[in-house]
Amino acid sequence: MILLSLSSIVLQTGAADEKRIAIYSVAANYFLPVNEYNGKDYVGLLEILEPLGNVSAKTSGNRWKLFYDDAPCEFTSGKERARVRGKEFDLAANFLMENGRGFVSLSSLSTLLPRILGGPVTFNEAARRLFVGNVAIHFTAEVIKTTPPKLVMHFAAPVNPVIATEPGKLRMEFTREAVVAPGSPVLTFDSDAIPSASFQERNGQAELVVNSKVPLMAAFSNGGRTITVAPPAAPVAGTATKAPPPVPAATPPTPPALR
Repeated sequence: MILLSLSSIVLQTGAADEKRIAIYSVAANYFLPVNEYNGKDYVGLLEILEPLGNVSAKTSGNRWKLFYDDAPCEFTSGKERARVRGKEFDLAANFLMENGRGFVSLSSLSTLLPRILGGPVTFNEAARRLFVGNVAIHFTAEVIKTTPPKLVMHFAAPVNPVIATEPGKLRMEFTREAVVAPGSPVLTFDSDAIPSASFQERNGQAELVVNSKVPLMAAFSNGGRTITVAPPAAPVAGTATKAPPPVPAATPPTPPALR
């Protein structure tokens, strides 16, 4: 009997390269570290479930027993076969155990978690973004042809992205919100000033990049549900403020005539 150990897992460290998975749910939105073993990404199963409900786990030899809301699940270190809520189930890769902690491959989550949670789960494995239930935040985007034009985005729930600007782009990073692409990852607008925007997901977060030919600023309204992107306000060229007319000097009173 050989117990596979995570001591040989190569941890992806460093701020720029650290792998993580984002979990979005009604109960909480949170990140977890992702470890790599034999070319496959793994995450702690107990750590995924703890914010979502009443959960506990214990080890017995090479077996790892999990209870989620009193529903039993049993895994064996180094094996793909598991038992979830009394039914046999095959994981996408071997289950791993280290120091009483159980780890499953990311490729197993989309089929394993619905069986444990008893509800729908959507997982974008490439971007490592997992949605428990109907929590995705959809949005619409439209360029309003004012002078100057402005891009108005309406979100289904309040958002608070990190915003950065650079020549020709305005970036909005959604690190905690379950924002998803509006059908197509590339949006085009009938506007020379703001011709397009692109939506991309990676490493547990989403980013919306607005492309422009003019400097842009973002303003929030509607309780964080609306973001308006437009050029900064500037005075109209060729206008000047007129000075108020001078106040006429007071006329001294005429002295009375001498008698």
